[in-house]
Formats: sequence, structure tokens, C-alpha cells
Amino acid sequence: MTFASIYVDESGSHAGAPFLCLAGFLYEGEHAEQLAAGWRAILDREFIALIKQHRTLAFAAGVNEVEYNKVYLPYKTKEPYPAGAYSFCLTECVRMIMEWANARRVRGDIAYVFVGTRQPARS
Repeated sequence: MTFASIYVDESGSHAGAPFLCLAGFLYEGEHAEQLAAGWRAILDREFIALIKQHRTLAFAAGVNEVEYNKVYLPYKTKEPYPAGAYSFCLTECVRMIMEWANARRVRGDIAYVFVGTRQPARS
């Protein structure tokens, strides 16, 4: 059984958006299953209340994508810089989740669920 499930969504990933943000929630054990069942039952009508009822951890990371590209993209082939703003935000979200898991000495699988993810950039 998976110890926890993580749901991640993004905002500002459309062309011309100046700011990109990834945010999500971590659910332990059966809470992810309860969330999914409740989501289907209410079809988005009270979804925020349902999220708050079952979440274990909330996290978010955001960056001004224009400024990020000016500063970090020249170094994108060098470690440890992520390849783009989305990768940067995702790395920060995973770092927060790891800190949470390590502080609680979590041992077990964590499932990641990405909602409405951005299409990979073409190079």
C-alpha cells in the first residue's frame, strides 16, 4: 500500500504568463482514496472543503518565469540548476515534501499525481 499520495497542479503555464506556480497537497494512507471518492460524489461543488478535510500537508512554489529565464537559463546545462521554471518549482515542491517526510521518519512509497501538467517545451 502507498504511504502517501501527492497531488500537484499548476497556474500560469500558458504562453505569455509572467508567473508560474506549482502547488499541491499530500494525503496519507486512505485519505487520498477518500478524497477521490468524495470528489466524484460532489463533482467539484465543495471541493475546497473536501481538500481541507483530508489533506496532510499543503505546499507551493512560484517563480517569475521571465526573470527566471534571464538568470538561470544560461546555466541550464550545469548542475544543480533545473532546466526551466516548471522544473525549478517542482524541485522546490519535492524538497518540501522530503523535509516533511524526513522529519516524520516516513518509510514507504509516496505516489505523485500531476493535474493539468504543462506540455514539455520543445528545444
